[in-house]
Amino acid sequence: MVHDDTIINPSIAEWSDHYEEIFEIFEREYEVAPENFNLKQFYNVSPAEDNFFIIREKLKWIMVDSWLHHFQGKEFVEMANDAFHEDEEGSMPAESREMYIYDTMDTFVLSKYTPLLARQGKEWLAYALGKDHPLFESLLEMGEKKSGFFFYQGKEGDDLLFEHIATGTELKVTSRSIHVPPGTEPGKSISFVGFVRWKGEWWFSGAQLNWGYDEKLIREEKESEKSRMLFGKDPDERRKENRQLYPSFLKFNHGKPLAFVESQEAANRVIHDFVEYHNTSRKRFSLKDQNQPKLPEPDPVQGEQIPGMIFYDPDAGINLAFGFNNLIPDKRNNSYVKGAEDEDGNEAMRMLESPYISGNWMHYLVAHYDFPGLEFPGLSGRELLMNNLDFMLRLWKRKGYHSK
Repeated sequence: MVHDDTIINPSIAEWSDHYEEIFEIFEREYEVAPENFNLKQFYNVSPAEDNFFIIREKLKWIMVDSWLHHFQGKEFVEMANDAFHEDEEGSMPAESREMYIYDTMDTFVLSKYTPLLARQGKEWLAYALGKDHPLFESLLEMGEKKSGFFFYQGKEGDDLLFEHIATGTELKVTSRSIHVPPGTEPGKSISFVGFVRWKGEWWFSGAQLNWGYDEKLIREEKESEKSRMLFGKDPDERRKENRQLYPSFLKFNHGKPLAFVESQEAANRVIHDFVEYHNTSRKRFSLKDQNQPKLPEPDPVQGEQIPGMIFYDPDAGINLAFGFNNLIPDKRNNSYVKGAEDEDGNEAMRMLESPYISGNWMHYLVAHYDFPGLEFPGLSGRELLMNNLDFMLRLWKRKGYHSK
């Protein structure tokens, strides 16, 4: 496997006589190879460390500079170049470019999922330190970076107060991470800024762009659905609600977490009917309740009349995907077409790469249906893929692997 996702089948003729010999060499040398203490220093973190910026530098080394993920640095450079490709006349000032690149790199380091194991930097660092390290759990629990427009609202003790314009969410940000310029007026000064929650504190991370009071900007932010979604319900609380709803969905859907629909409109009707069914049977919430299940966005490439699937993930709730029904051999699925996969199996393999079908969902499909064409080329191709299915799903789906 290389950084462009090329997969080399170890059982192809050129390798089949040698891969066991190679493995034996690695296995033998692993036991006697000297420990690299210099490399270990890049991962070491003091058990009492409480400075987020030191942690972030460790994450940056892992995600961009380490031998394991160094090619992501190239990927980031290509991404940044694409962002400025249309600015041929150089209308964006050099200072703004540098600030954009810095903030984008910061988000990349904190949020990017690696092709290997679909992990974020915080997970790589946590597992490198080990489960016995005092920071192991706090690293895994580090929040996602929240970037948006905020009012500066003043000080409270050692914290600075920022209010998210779109939702009114107030954050107490440690003054160890951010300073406000002289003359900044509470309730009037606006910043586009990012914050990360770690060890019970909010830390500034990335770049900060300052605005004066702008009524148009404030109005647009409060009307923006995307901006209002920045601070949603606590993930643990959302997961708990989804698990409570799961038995209702199974009863509603005749014991199955998977349903088939003929169009996006039909999907909306099914979900509406499920909510009504749950209301009647459990009295938990109404359609007007702001905490009701929200309809996930369908694949934007697909048209409204393309058949689709609804999958209820116990942790993530309702998921939708369109354009794969012809591959699913289920008597409830009117769109199944026997032999729909092409000779190379590319149609069936397309499900493994789709960001709209999570890892949990794909595992369910493989466990309950037989899909001709799900195999690597070469000797024992299907067995090889099935034995390494989760590893490959993490590689191909990356961020889409995780149920959201």
